[in-house]
Amino acid sequence: MKYVYCIICGHKLLEGHDGSSVKVKCSKCKSILEVNILNQNTTVTPIKTDITK
Repeated sequence: MKYVYCIICGHKLLEGHDGSSVKVKCSKCKSILEVNILNQNTTVTPIKTDITK
């Protein structure tokens, strides 16, 4: 089980298991991120960020 945080604002997004691959929208900064959890590596890639706050 791994916790994943938004790389834009630091908000906790989700808990995930090994092999998880999801797209998620941050409830705090509204960015859309792709999260991949493989073995001990977790990658969080921004797909779209809301820069017009």
